[in-house]
Amino acid sequence: MIYVAEWDKEKKKTWSGTTYGLLQALKRKTDITEIDSRSHTDIIQIYNIIGSLIKYNKFEKNLNFNQFYQKNNEKYIQKKFSKEKQEELCLQIGDIATIENSFIYQDLSISLLLYYKKIDKESFYYSGFQNLSEYELKKRHQIQIERYEHAKYIFTMSKYLRDFLINHEGMSKDKVIHVGGGINLPSNDDKSLNIKNRRRILFVGRDFKRKGGDLVVESYKLLRKTKFYNLELYIAGPTKIDKRFLGEGIYFLGDISSEKLSYYFNLCDIFCMPSKFEAYGLAFIEALSYGLPCIGVNKFEMPYFIKEGYNGFLLENMNSEIELAEKIETLLISDEIFENTKKHKSLYKEEFSWDAVATRIISKINRES
Repeated sequence: MIYVAEWDKEKKKTWSGTTYGLLQALKRKTDITEIDSRSHTDIIQIYNIIGSLIKYNKFEKNLNFNQFYQKNNEKYIQKKFSKEKQEELCLQIGDIATIENSFIYQDLSISLLLYYKKIDKESFYYSGFQNLSEYELKKRHQIQIERYEHAKYIFTMSKYLRDFLINHEGMSKDKVIHVGGGINLPSNDDKSLNIKNRRRILFVGRDFKRKGGDLVVESYKLLRKTKFYNLELYIAGPTKIDKRFLGEGIYFLGDISSEKLSYYFNLCDIFCMPSKFEAYGLAFIEALSYGLPCIGVNKFEMPYFIKEGYNGFLLENMNSEIELAEKIETLLISDEIFENTKKHKSLYKEEFSWDAVATRIISKINRES
């Protein structure tokens, strides 16, 4: 199989570990030939930014929306692909090029962004794409649609995206296949951390406000003041946060390694991440695999991970610190939810592993070949 991907400078951290994790899992199951788009090099980035300025009069640093880069990179990938065995199966991580009968693994479509820009402006505002014009989104959408049309399968990370592409975009249910996503943390149940006290909340998210970190802090402070004097909140992911989000019992951890993050998944009792926009939400499945009940928002993929009242709770209002505080309080004292989540840890680890994702991809391809 040919594996086409765009890598960051730190290869293992590309797409929060997704691109590397899936590659390693596939290598354990089949022969892989890699094609790298080279997008991570500074020279390539500068070249395409200048090219966009000259040809389109547009300064665009985001290469995913840089038309000059998209066209030139596609030609580069197609040329590299033509030198390989063209009958070889081809998996693209994202829609990188138009390659006939290839397979595209995707967590988010441009059509979904356009949909949220129209019907849910607040969520779109936190999407990370809010500064792009509708023209830019629609131009990139045209490119993506062409690549989808020439692909044999669209493998989606989320069930939510599969449903959207079928129900809103009219794509065939036989073409759009849900395969899931995998855990990027080491499987490490530290038995020495037998000190859980139902008073430790964990938040993980580099994009603090998009992930709802501000709401978590507000709810935490409300609970600590009125209900639980010894409540603790651990914040991992952001490199820095405003001082107003710090306080007594709040431990700001920063952008820590996966090994250190594993320690805090073992230490803490519940996971709370009420994201305002979420393409998938790997942190939820990581938390569940460590036996942590979760609190999210009743939208995107979160309802597929979190079963209300069984392994956590879902917010209806993603801006209500009172509702979140009530959910946290109820969760902390629910023996049943803790037991439900704990007893299914091994199932979560099995279902949400990169080996499982790779197996689903290969099984689907083999059934059709």
